[in-house]
Amino acid sequence: MLLKALEDVTIQDNFLFGTLLKDPDICREILQRILGVPIGSIRYPEAEKTIDTGYYSRGVRLDIYTDLPDHSVCCVEMQVRQVSVRQSSVLPRRTRYYHSAIDTSILEKGEDYPDLPNSLLIFICVFDEFRQGLHRYTFRNTCEEMDGLLLEDGAVTMILNTQGTENDISPELRRFLDFVNGMPATEDDPFLCHLEERIRQIKNDQKWRHNYMIMSADYMDIRREGIQIGEARGEARGEARGKQSEQNRIARKMLNRGDDEASVMEVTGLTQEQIDVLLGRKQETA
Repeated sequence: MLLKALEDVTIQDNFLFGTLLKDPDICREILQRILGVPIGSIRYPEAEKTIDTGYYSRGVRLDIYTDLPDHSVCCVEMQVRQVSVRQSSVLPRRTRYYHSAIDTSILEKGEDYPDLPNSLLIFICVFDEFRQGLHRYTFRNTCEEMDGLLLEDGAVTMILNTQGTENDISPELRRFLDFVNGMPATEDDPFLCHLEERIRQIKNDQKWRHNYMIMSADYMDIRREGIQIGEARGEARGEARGKQSEQNRIARKMLNRGDDEASVMEVTGLTQEQIDVLLGRKQETA
């Protein structure tokens, strides 16, 4: 998350983007442009949660139920930074984590695996994650030994790239991605003109501005603590255990807020193995 002055906030900001998606008409049109098929109903399983600091500041994803027969549950997020850990991009494993989180939250106790709806995870990136020039990369689990054999687990990941160079998407989606990339709306696309005006209205809403400022301050407090820990590294070995404890405290605080593991590692400097230990997925080694 890149925190900016309110006047500089754009659709690339997840807090603002999430607010826009809570409008069913806007959400429907964005999904229709991305998927290229008409969508009727839009429903939010977390409708009781409002778009305020209690929602997006914790990094909780926004799930969307649609009437698509093959994509019952959608999750759409902006990604403005290409984060790497140990020279490996974080985004692919982040998609895996999101699919797992969606499934865990949907499958109620006592329900069986066939009750899991299909899930579609969409990341709108302002960079080309795979450097192939495509505007859209769609992934499904396939068999290595037999081309064309799908696992049919119902999980689809779509990664959009605003920097694409190929002629591989509809003009409507291309205009939307250009808008995300900072190009102004033009009169030949009424929806983007409406989106532009809606963004202005949201940014002028006093309650939204208040919530954004609180969220920003809260995030910066946690990040500041993480930076201070990072600056303290390299001191005497005798203080290492105390610093590790402080890193763990900040990490637990972020994880309890719902921040994804990539952000926790970036802020605290902990490794994936140390995060796994904190979450009880792995035993600490001597």
